[in-house]
Amino acid sequence: MTRAVWERFLAWSSVVLGGLLFVLESAYGLRYGETAAGLIIDYLAAGLLCYAGAQSLWRRPHGAAGLLFGAWSYALCDAYRAIHWRAVHYLGTDAAEPIGEPLGVFMAIVAAGGLTVFFFGLSLVLAHPRRAPVG
Repeated sequence: MTRAVWERFLAWSSVVLGGLLFVLESAYGLRYGETAAGLIIDYLAAGLLCYAGAQSLWRRPHGAAGLLFGAWSYALCDAYRAIHWRAVHYLGTDAAEPIGEPLGVFMAIVAAGGLTVFFFGLSLVLAHPRRAPVG
């Protein structure tokens, strides 16, 4: 597959997953009582993913690989934050009070974190400058 096809795939994935992140974080916030500060961080990630994906699709054939890389970098940091504090709780290294969510939520977030690592890596490859042809 060509670089343009991979970027188009990443752009559409960014728009779809950014929208899904917004919906799921809103549902999580309503169900488990997320703080406004936590929701803002997640909404920023969702907004950046949607914006970068839309810009990449609108700027055909040039794309916006740098914006996609920035959005997925932020999403990776957000995923790490979400996984880390839950891992501390579930692995028993913190004597914090129960967080009030089932273990399945943690497992889904870990799976989403793995997907985020894949998309971050893909965006890093696409944002890497190409060499000009010699000759």
